[in-house]
Amino acid sequence: MRVPYKKPKKPGLPFFSKVSLRPIVNRIQAMSFGVEVHLIEKQLKAKAPKSSATP
Repeated sequence: MRVPYKKPKKPGLPFFSKVSLRPIVNRIQAMSFGVEVHLIEKQLKAKAPKSSATP
């Protein structure tokens, strides 16, 4: 998972991800839709209590 940059708080994408995403963004924008990139933070799962199964 990518972390936001410290100062502008924007999600960082690796270079080649940006390169491959650019033509798709252009096609979507050509259809008059807006395109945004958002960081979706992963929530930590709460550990389930261990069940005491008796045989």
